Amino acid sequence: MTEVLNIANNSEVRMIAELGAQAAEPTEVEYDQIFLVPDGQGGTIVQRTPAKPMHDDRARSSRILTNEVAFIEYVNRHGDVQTEVWADAKNNRVIGMIDGHASNAHADERFGWETHRATLVLEHTSAWSEWVNGQQIKDQVAFAEFIEDHAPDIAAPPAGELLEIAQTLHGTNKAEFVSGQRLSTGETQFKYVEDVQGKAGKSGDLTIPDEFTVALQPYIGGSKYAVTAKLRWRINGGAVSIFYKLLNLERVLEVAFEEIVEKITAGVEYPVFHGRP
Repeated sequence: MTEVLNIANNSEVRMIAELGAQAAEPTEVEYDQIFLVPDGQGGTIVQRTPAKPMHDDRARSSRILTNEVAFIEYVNRHGDVQTEVWADAKNNRVIGMIDGHASNAHADERFGWETHRATLVLEHTSAWSEWVNGQQIKDQVAFAEFIEDHAPDIAAPPAGELLEIAQTLHGTNKAEFVSGQRLSTGETQFKYVEDVQGKAGKSGDLTIPDEFTVALQPYIGGSKYAVTAKLRWRINGGAVSIFYKLLNLERVLEVAFEEIVEKITAGVEYPVFHGRP
């Protein structure tokens, strides 16, 4: 004998289907509200949703700092057992992962959200950028003016000597350079003839060192480093082109970055890793 099931009418089926669909979709919680909920025995019970929390369940923050002192203070202020620091030399930055992954916390607290970061973005000083960009100068007058403007950065030979050379170059900008020779001292001597009121003119010698040293601060807030500048020159059609080339810039930047990382390592209370998180 086949058992016949008693199926509810269409309206009841439709209502059950709608209730099922509603249950399958997420609904927004209304905080701090009172509801009457069936107790399954024909009565009702009063239930109240909790109040909305004053703060999120985790920090979401991204702070940018421009010197290692501020970075150290911020990381130490907000850090905890999960904090870790990453030194990213390729991008000139140090990242403090305030809510990183802890290694010695309880199992349910070991993995951090990684949504709270402090980033030290190292910025070049204006002097560093101007000397790097100044390597493109080849006109003798422009070179002389550049040396005059940046004389305080020159460490050796004395800035006064190089400034005098630059001023002499500026004064002979209408002269014809006829020769250039390297001396036993490693310096270069130019011979020039300057026209004076349409007459035969006068001649003179101009001795220029083969190289000089500038004291530059690669990053704001960092230390200064000695950078060697090699003097280059060309004579073409009686006109001289003189310019310089800064040597070992990449190495200077590496040393400057490592010094900053060493200060951070000594200053923060958390592990420092080389790489990118």
